[in-house]
Amino acid sequence: MIAHTFDTSFHLSIWTELLLATPVQFILGAWFYVGSFRALRARAANMDVLVALGTSAAYVYSLVLILRDGAAASGSFKHSARRRFKTSSRPGVLVRFAFVVIVIGAHSLRLVRSASVHAQ
Repeated sequence: MIAHTFDTSFHLSIWTELLLATPVQFILGAWFYVGSFRALRARAANMDVLVALGTSAAYVYSLVLILRDGAAASGSFKHSARRRFKTSSRPGVLVRFAFVVIVIGAHSLRLVRSASVHAQ
């Protein structure tokens, strides 16, 4: 994403992108998988189900493209596989980051309110 900002042609190897996307998908995404499992067990659907389903579909699709194209070509992959790994990683990271920002903001607001109560 930074490379696109400065208009350079820097690209990671597709295998490096797979290596970087896998922990993001399954370690940072574990929160969504657990939430979606609980929601589906209760016969409900929430945002966790949506994020887990969408990112998992993009990850599996990218993996299929790599396995299909990787067997035929040694290292020269189409750009579609690259975009899919980015697509599978971004929503989970952004939603998780937004959640952390909201929690930190709520705690900061509580601290400010309690400090003003104690100051009076």
